[in-house]
Amino acid sequence: MRRVGAHEVVMDTETLRQAVVEIDDKGVVVNYYEFTDELPMTEWLGGQITVSRDDEGMLRAVHNGRILR
Repeated sequence: MRRVGAHEVVMDTETLRQAVVEIDDKGVVVNYYEFTDELPMTEWLGGQITVSRDDEGMLRAVHNGRILR
């Protein structure tokens, strides 16, 4: 599992500030949430991560135009 953080995580209807996205080994987003304390094993990417569904209905995370895996 990969855990990445950004200033904003944007979904269709909401924007989370100072948020984390958890991605499984297949590149599927399994969780996302705001945080208040530093989390161990979190890679800080900064900027904005967009979470949306792909053609198969799986949640994917995109940062700077690249799908996160």
